[in-house]
Amino acid sequence: MLLGTTNAAEFLPGWVKQLPDLTVHRAQLLAGQPVARYDAADGRITLLASRALGDTFRVTAPEPFTFVYQMFYFPGWRATVNGRPAPVQPTDPEGLMAVDLPAGTSTVTFQFGATLPRVWGEMLSVGGLVAVVGLLLRAGSRQKAGGSVPSADRLPPAAFYPAAFALAAALALARPLLYDSGRTPLLRRGLTPDGLRGVQHPLNIDFAGELTLLGWQAGRESIGGDETVTVHFYWKANHRLGIPYGFNVRLTDAAGRTWSERDTPHPRDWRFMPGTDFWPEDQYLLDSYVLTPLAGTPPGEYQVEVTAFSRLDLQAIGVTPAGPLAIASPTRQRRCAEAERGSLGPHLTLQAAANRAEAAPGESVLLNLCWLAGQAPGRDLTGELQLLDDTGRPAVTRSFALGGGYPAARWQPGDLVRDQIEVQLPAALDTGDYRWAVVVEASSLALDSLHLTAPERNFTAPAVGQVLNADLGPVTLYGATLPASGAEPGTAATVTLVWAANQTPASGLRVFVHLTDSLGTLVAQSDGVPADWTRPTTGWLPGEFVTEVRRLVLPEDLAPGEFALWEIPARTNVTVEPTTKDSGARARRD
Repeated sequence: MLLGTTNAAEFLPGWVKQLPDLTVHRAQLLAGQPVARYDAADGRITLLASRALGDTFRVTAPEPFTFVYQMFYFPGWRATVNGRPAPVQPTDPEGLMAVDLPAGTSTVTFQFGATLPRVWGEMLSVGGLVAVVGLLLRAGSRQKAGGSVPSADRLPPAAFYPAAFALAAALALARPLLYDSGRTPLLRRGLTPDGLRGVQHPLNIDFAGELTLLGWQAGRESIGGDETVTVHFYWKANHRLGIPYGFNVRLTDAAGRTWSERDTPHPRDWRFMPGTDFWPEDQYLLDSYVLTPLAGTPPGEYQVEVTAFSRLDLQAIGVTPAGPLAIASPTRQRRCAEAERGSLGPHLTLQAAANRAEAAPGESVLLNLCWLAGQAPGRDLTGELQLLDDTGRPAVTRSFALGGGYPAARWQPGDLVRDQIEVQLPAALDTGDYRWAVVVEASSLALDSLHLTAPERNFTAPAVGQVLNADLGPVTLYGATLPASGAEPGTAATVTLVWAANQTPASGLRVFVHLTDSLGTLVAQSDGVPADWTRPTTGWLPGEFVTEVRRLVLPEDLAPGEFALWEIPARTNVTVEPTTKDSGARARRD
């Protein structure tokens, strides 16, 4: 609207690589003010005349400068300066019209005129109209003067009108049947049954049967540590959607760590995209984001990862790596947001922070260490991260190479390089106050404090309704207690599970409790980390019993019957099946 094209930007000229910032124009419109269609900070400008196809300005400037008329350049636009033709140059990258002006006062006129293709098109259109009118007039005059029997070389009026109608109908149907369907060399459809034609990186990844990620592309696939990159995703709805979905985009490494800022705004030339619950089924939509690497991201290869989630419950329906993005050079112009800790090692300044101040045994803490090189180290450096107890003794140690895949031997003066170190707290740590410290070449710096709260532990088997002893490797499902009587539809059925730790699991396990009917259809479920997310399995000690309560909310329209209760940790299926409606249970491992 402001620039001479539609709101969806379907008809942008080819030299528009980036839409200009319209923030000022929007504010002027909202305030009821006229929109200033010029950019000339070095001159005084007066609008002399405004027309539908152009404007005239008086410009006064102390020295020569470039006047930018904020309309997209299309063939046909012309400019005059003080009555003489002046060349119009499209600006880069916005594609606006620019004219060079001399010092002093100048009168500048922009006018949209005809081009040779438009003249020929108008002549053909007028010629066709004249021909049709002539045929109609000729047919009418012959009907008046010709008598009841027409000669053999004359077209009877009765036959002319059906033929004209048939021709008009054929022309009207040609577009939907031939052009719009792609059955013509004049149009080639981008979206095909096999995917999106022409996309830089085709993917065709299905997200839970709801959405298809057709492909993606980036403005650049290699950037510097101080730069940003715009990534574009092409989506398609697999059917008429009734759920609003959202998308998250981040930069990750092979370990799944995040290396981009949490804020991923749309680019300034992004146009409004309707919610997914309004997406058509037969079209694709473009969604774009600006990715900013974390300050200090080491040079190397990363992955652009995209997640689709429901805005109703924030549950993800799919996560996929879209493709690679390289960081070609380290950060030099930006600084990390973490607190500065001091100098360490050979001319290094450290900024550092932990992502949490409280934790429990078995949980993980992520520490960010940002190193600013005052001089080139000239060699690889190793460090040690320590968790010190209240006596100053290390309770946890973790060695690491500074810079990871971008070692210190490659650092130059002024380079900023970040390490992300995730530490899983041992299960046997006691409650108390601890402090992080980092050591490099025998010099150390104190970091953040950490308060640790160990859970109450039980090493005696509690009473259960049914002893199961289902051995699942690192853990055993010792037993379960089911509801004493059948549950009513619309209420919650409570299931108590008791676990026994055979060893401390090396990685966290989640519990999936599923209630299914006789056909295997899921009726209700309760999933997550044991004990309402408070007892991660990485914090269990060998011989310990852990009790948790699961609530299964039954649908209000659930029909009476017998159901199977499935308890699934670590992809191993254990079925707890009632032998009757009110008593007994048996376990089966699949």
